[in-house]
Amino acid sequence: MYIRSRKKICGKIFFDQSSDKNGIKIFDQLLILYENRLNTESNDTLKLTVSNMIKSLLNISVTAKQEAIEKGFVESQIDHLKRIQTKLTLFSLQSDKCVSKDETLIDECVQVLSILNNLAYDCSSAK
Repeated sequence: MYIRSRKKICGKIFFDQSSDKNGIKIFDQLLILYENRLNTESNDTLKLTVSNMIKSLLNISVTAKQEAIEKGFVESQIDHLKRIQTKLTLFSLQSDKCVSKDETLIDECVQVLSILNNLAYDCSSAK
């Protein structure tokens, strides 16, 4: 437990105290990659990798969180969740053939909620 909190503190020092721009620069580049892959298949490896990188960055960087809020990232993720919900509703009305698509959409929904959870952690303006 001590090692994990120490690593998180070291990450915060790098991203936020060495230069206020580090978290912003990294988030902006990841956001471009993420938005380019947003409408691709849910099981896309690059999309999953970029999502995990954004999730990790938002967990440790206050400046990245502020940039995400300013860029409307929360709103875009909520819209993305609504699109996922619509697809799930349509698939549920169809036959049982779409079970695998349901699973990938649910995985994508969990990923988006996890990103939003890391964004909201210790950030009252994101809540």
